[in-house]
Amino acid sequence: MSDTVRGGIPKSETAKEYLTSIHEKFKESDKAEIGNLMNELMTKKYNGMGCVREHILELLDVGAKLNALDVPMSDAFLVHVALNSLPNEYSQLEHI
Repeated sequence: MSDTVRGGIPKSETAKEYLTSIHEKFKESDKAEIGNLMNELMTKKYNGMGCVREHILELLDVGAKLNALDVPMSDAFLVHVALNSLPNEYSQLEHI
């Protein structure tokens, strides 16, 4: 463990207390990660560069990461977000 990480964990008398402190630190890290992923999911827009398929797969990957962090994302919600991230020229996809 690096000195930087070790310095962020309070000193403990027992190994159990130390591991609990580490666990709490990672909970804070998970909250930050969830916030970053939610922001990415809701603000990511297709810019016309690359293929639409790749863009949608990136959004689905963000959804999978959120699911892994116990933030459930339904398929219907992810489809809605993906469609809204596309420009108007892809509006015909909403009617399929």
